[in-house]
Amino acid sequence: MTKRKSIIATSILAFIMCLTLVLGVSLGATTLVAHAEEDKIAPQIVSIGGEIVDQVNNMVSLPAGVVGQPFVDKNGNNYKVAVTGSSPVTVTIKSAESGLYGCLPEGLSFNPETLEIYGTPTTSYSAVGVTVNAENKYGSTNILCWIAIYSQND
Repeated sequence: MTKRKSIIATSILAFIMCLTLVLGVSLGATTLVAHAEEDKIAPQIVSIGGEIVDQVNNMVSLPAGVVGQPFVDKNGNNYKVAVTGSSPVTVTIKSAESGLYGCLPEGLSFNPETLEIYGTPTTSYSAVGVTVNAENKYGSTNILCWIAIYSQND
């Protein structure tokens, strides 16, 4: 009788160990998959030169620039695009040379390596909407960035 109880107890213990192993592997696999999925993040443009993007309307307005003066933020720095998302993220802005609507005002350029808008505007604009696009392999997003450039007499 004790030998039979020992076999039953061993069988129960083996069953519990197998069940624990199966649960551990399945829960561990789910955790690993969930962790891998967290790294797949589409880009989001957060700010430009410290000016926070309105995420509801997907737009931001930069302080006005002046023709003939460097287009820089209040700290004297170029306007840098801040973007989140899984790397690598590519950010593009149409330049004035492209001659298309929604491009940077004449005299301003965008450096895709430093993600900075820089330059000295040469023409006044009451307001121009510039499309800023960010893209990675998980998606893309774009915002409308309003830039106004005034002449020195305005």
